[in-house]
Amino acid sequence: MRKIRNKGGFTMVELVMVIIIIAVIAGGVISANRAIENSKAVQQIQNIKILHSAAVQWYGDKMTYAGISVAALKTDGYLKNNFDSTKANQFGGDLTVNVDSSDTEKYEFSLTKVSNSTRQKLENGLLNSTDNFTYDANTQTWTATF
Repeated sequence: MRKIRNKGGFTMVELVMVIIIIAVIAGGVISANRAIENSKAVQQIQNIKILHSAAVQWYGDKMTYAGISVAALKTDGYLKNNFDSTKANQFGGDLTVNVDSSDTEKYEFSLTKVSNSTRQKLENGLLNSTDNFTYDANTQTWTATF
């Protein structure tokens, strides 16, 4: 008796192996994206701490946060002149430092293009350093008040 073999398709085992390989690759890509997001959040926390240190020195000299901005911190020598606020935002958005509109004894640090999951990482990393956090999901703007 002669066996008939279908030469035009894949066996079930071959299909299952391809699906498994695709799943493993997808899992690796997802893990890599999480690792990148985590490293950006850690670097952003370090950038915030650098800016916070400069702001504290500003306050120590001027006894107010009035007039504070990234440009003013650079001009007055609290930040290096090569400090680039665009590159300092790890997420590609804007970075601003301004006096708190309701209290000149405080300042606000804002980042744009911050995802909700990254917002949580930033807040966890700065939990004991700030007075308040706000997040606008519509504009993806995260603000910390110091």
